[in-house]
Amino acid sequence: MPKYWTEKLNIEKWRIQHGGKIRELDGKLIDNLVCPIIYCVEVCKFTFRFSSKEEIIEYIDYFSSKNHSSTRIFFNRNDDHYDAQTKFTRLPAGLNSNHNRPKVLKALEKAIVEFRKI
Repeated sequence: MPKYWTEKLNIEKWRIQHGGKIRELDGKLIDNLVCPIIYCVEVCKFTFRFSSKEEIIEYIDYFSSKNHSSTRIFFNRNDDHYDAQTKFTRLPAGLNSNHNRPKVLKALEKAIVEFRKI
């Protein structure tokens, strides 16, 4: 059974999880994080944390498709070639299986309806 909730963003906890550094200017903490609320969806023993409702819609689009393109994005800047990974690459492999994908999709669709009420 999926769970849905919102939680207030804890800047210090976020920095620890993401390896961020504390920056100060004139003794005041500088923050470039804009989202005060995190939208959480727990399904298939995994907790999604979204910073906006639009991000949930991106994940709905991703899980709606059975086949996905390459997980690498290729850039070409001044004859230097390099690649980067998409945000979906870091998801656990089992979430996109034929068994769990419909459950995740249904939970995210229900979550967006619930969060629009807020």
